[in-house]
Amino acid sequence: NSKTVATIAGQGHQSHSPWPGIDEHHPVGSAPKRPVAKPRNVALNSPWDLLVHDKYLYIAMAGPHQIWRMTLDESEIGPYAGNGREDIVDGPLLPPVPYEEGFASFAQPSGLSTDGHELFVADSEGSSIRAVPFESSGKVKTILGTAGLHEARLFTFGDIDGPGDLARLQHALGVAWTEGKLYVADTYNNKIKVIDITKDTCTTIAGNGKEGHDDAPAESAKSATFDEPAGISAAGGKLYVADTNNHLIRVIDLHRGNAVSTFTISGLEPPKPAEAAHTASTAGPPPTAVAPISLRSVDGAVTLGVKIELPEGWKINAIAPMRYQVAAAGKQGPLDQKSLGKSVKLDHPSQQFEIRLPTTSTSGTEQLTVSVQYYYCQEGREGLCKASAATWQVPLTIAADAPTSADPLVAKAE
Repeated sequence: NSKTVATIAGQGHQSHSPWPGIDEHHPVGSAPKRPVAKPRNVALNSPWDLLVHDKYLYIAMAGPHQIWRMTLDESEIGPYAGNGREDIVDGPLLPPVPYEEGFASFAQPSGLSTDGHELFVADSEGSSIRAVPFESSGKVKTILGTAGLHEARLFTFGDIDGPGDLARLQHALGVAWTEGKLYVADTYNNKIKVIDITKDTCTTIAGNGKEGHDDAPAESAKSATFDEPAGISAAGGKLYVADTNNHLIRVIDLHRGNAVSTFTISGLEPPKPAEAAHTASTAGPPPTAVAPISLRSVDGAVTLGVKIELPEGWKINAIAPMRYQVAAAGKQGPLDQKSLGKSVKLDHPSQQFEIRLPTTSTSGTEQLTVSVQYYYCQEGREGLCKASAATWQVPLTIAADAPTSADPLVAKAE
């Protein structure tokens, strides 16, 4: 009732330790017997989801590839499962020292849910669904995914329905348990799937795999389209889906043939199309002003270059979606307006690429907003992937005597 926000865990900066007590004063091979700390005294590393069960708050700690647990009285926090190795390996919950083999490994655990007996985890980088027991003497097991493979556990994915040992997901980020089944936001496949744990099967219930925001009536849910659905929650016989790149909340009615609709709030009006395109294009970090650029139209188009400068030891995630948008301040200008305001997915994500903009005139000026969204990962087995974005304000002049290319727009990922 006080309408205040308070921090209950973390220090506002990223931790680089797999659990409390391991730092420059405590070598990796000499961990404390109980790796816990006061929640406000320890830094966290990319917590992605939360779930309350019994007297604990469970945390999908994506950075160190672990499941953490905090007491609801806020007296202590620490890792509950995961040896800190990025992998899909089943086994006992927690080793006595970080990285010790023979114990459970996760790979960027994301979404959490429960049936009251186990904690279900969307283990995104391994495209797997894991089950974590609430009894500390139990073992982590893989419900669907790659734990049974001898190699390439982090790089084996797909879009396959069927038995659990053959079914495949691609970078699933969310799970929701309801009515005796586990529902999965199969993010990079643009689908919603259901896992029947009793029958050990996985089946698509909504989405045809194509990017879009088409709803679908009862019994035709597989014709619906999503664009990287991530969060998923269940209530009242319905699934509520965070349809990330569509900036929408979608609803799947489980009691009406899985009919797919878009969630709306009465009394609110969506922005006009032009405003919506501009808003989507300029979302993200504050725009960076770019010196005026002059270009010459060749074959009815001009070309802008983009360059992403990454920290040493990092690389663009070649299998994660990379997109750009270009919006214009006005509705008239030398660029083809039909090509503006759209989200364009790169077929081959790269640190450097070109944006081709069709023109309707060989001369004129335009004020552009260029935005890029991308994922980049730390090289090496223990790497971590991050999402980032860059936005530029670009004054553009098209002239007959201008060059055909200019220096690329440069963004530095921190």
